[in-house]
Amino acid sequence: LATLDQNRVLNELNEAAEATKGSIKEKIFDAKLKRKHFKAAEKEEAVLHQEVQSLQRQLRKLQDELDQETARKATYAHMLHRVEETQTHVEDQLAHKERSLTQTEFDYEAEIRAKEKATTKKRQLAAQCHEEKMQILKAQQERKVLLRKLRQTFQKALDFKT
Repeated sequence: LATLDQNRVLNELNEAAEATKGSIKEKIFDAKLKRKHFKAAEKEEAVLHQEVQSLQRQLRKLQDELDQETARKATYAHMLHRVEETQTHVEDQLAHKERSLTQTEFDYEAEIRAKEKATTKKRQLAAQCHEEKMQILKAQQERKVLLRKLRQTFQKALDFKT
């Protein structure tokens, strides 16, 4: 009986050992599976980490390009502002020169009219002078004629007295 009980206890112990062995094998299998999944997850994490680093590099590169483009736009805006200021200044100068030239043109036209008036007056005076000169010459001719007649008359009077 004791052997029977011992066999039965041994059987129970064997069954318990088998069950424990199966449970341990299951746990080992689960652990190996979990380890396999963990290693795959680690690899995937490493790949994702590399992708994140690559994306961060691309982001930094794009940020640098954006900063350069922003700086270029600011430079262009500043240059455009300076060009507009220069254009306004040049337009103001041109308007001033145009007004100045217009005034100069009016002054020249007035001077030309004054010279034309002076020339006309000069011609009138020259004509008047010529006319008076002609009258003087005519008067001198008449005087000569009168003097000749007077001489002749005196001569006749002298001749008559003698």
